[in-house]
Amino acid sequence: MFFEMQVCRRLISLILFLPFVLVTHMSLAQEPGESEPVTLPDGWMYRKGDSPLDSTGKFAWFDESITQPAWITSAAQNTPSEVLDNFIWIKYTLPEIIWDQPALLLQQVITKIEVYIDGERIYANGELEYEYSNKFDELLFHIVPLGIDYGGKTMYVRLFSSNAARIGLTEVPVIGNQSDIYALVIKNNIESYILGFIFIFFGLFSIVIYLRRKETKPYFILTFGVFTLSAGLSNAILNPINQLILNYIGIIYFVGHFSFTVFPVGMWAFYEQIAGSGYKKMNRMIAMRKDLEDAGVEFIEYPGPAEISPAVWVTGPVERNHPEKNYAQIVQVRIDGAWVVDHVPDSQGLTIVTPAGPIVLLGCGHSGSVNLLEQVQRSIQDHSIHALMGGMHLYSASDETLLWTSDRLRKIGIQNLMAGHCTGIEPLIRLRAELNLNRRTAVVGAVGSRFVYGEGIHPTAIAQ
Repeated sequence: MFFEMQVCRRLISLILFLPFVLVTHMSLAQEPGESEPVTLPDGWMYRKGDSPLDSTGKFAWFDESITQPAWITSAAQNTPSEVLDNFIWIKYTLPEIIWDQPALLLQQVITKIEVYIDGERIYANGELEYEYSNKFDELLFHIVPLGIDYGGKTMYVRLFSSNAARIGLTEVPVIGNQSDIYALVIKNNIESYILGFIFIFFGLFSIVIYLRRKETKPYFILTFGVFTLSAGLSNAILNPINQLILNYIGIIYFVGHFSFTVFPVGMWAFYEQIAGSGYKKMNRMIAMRKDLEDAGVEFIEYPGPAEISPAVWVTGPVERNHPEKNYAQIVQVRIDGAWVVDHVPDSQGLTIVTPAGPIVLLGCGHSGSVNLLEQVQRSIQDHSIHALMGGMHLYSASDETLLWTSDRLRKIGIQNLMAGHCTGIEPLIRLRAELNLNRRTAVVGAVGSRFVYGEGIHPTAIAQ
């Protein structure tokens, strides 16, 4: 338990520390300018292939007098269907809006880029050639500082991709003050980022709980941990905010894609544990049956009323002659491959036959106390009920249901009532009044209360 608490504290501390890191990183950025960031959806042009070099060694396509191949007008995120030599060039005339520290946000560029203004390279992310690391860079976004004197100038972006079918810009670029660009990235992704770490926390905590309890084989806890951990990692690790914090894009790529791959497996395994063949393992009584049978315990299932010892009877499954729905309507069980409301068909009672009438013990009374008592009188002992004890599952019953139940129980005849657990205190008081019982013959069943044949109910002091 101490180990689990230490893990929880460390995980909570990590989650609480992350917003501080983000705020600190934002505070180190420049103060925002007067204008908000602006999206640049239209006015982009591209050429397929790579530019040749002129006699000075510069790219010839900087020369606007060169008209072939033609520049093709396009929306920013429209990628050409095929390219030449794995290159395309994109150009755009920058707006005249003035910011203190202007920057351009290029999101998820596929894959390597160089950015030029006035024929001078102002930004690059590696060499534009075939490299294994290129596959990582699809995750990158780029914040390109533009300098002060950029307004009205033509910006050229040279792009390379090892996959000629996937190249270009995938999102609309944004221009603005650098600090505002940082804030925009965080604002657009912070919810999924926090949600990811919450999932990671629950995933790690569940796995720790499983490891501490693995001798009981709680596989549904393990699969829940794998499911939530993988969901959290794919949400948090692949989040663009990580690029503001981490520079290890390879680690982000592998951990993110690994978790993205494991996520459906974990989800399926968790579903199988709670709804498929693994659901039986969630019920430890079902899971331990074989072990008990191997130890010599014999399970006997009774399909109907049966005397299991002199004067002691089990009711067996109860016939539902009345529509008593004393069970949770939202709980379902799979029967013959279909999900149906679990009406708890195994709900039954224990009956002791006495000259004064049957003494009936309920569990939770999911079959309905009226249904059960009528079966007792019909199949075990036709007599008024000497004592009714246990749970009647009336704690959430409506006034209409309580009146119907008390009317039926009055006709059946109840001499003593000691109900607790899921009965509810107020329903018991209502039943006492409707059945013409008193504080000696109808009490709340509490720990220490008992019924003695020939003497009646011996309640605890507080239950009288």
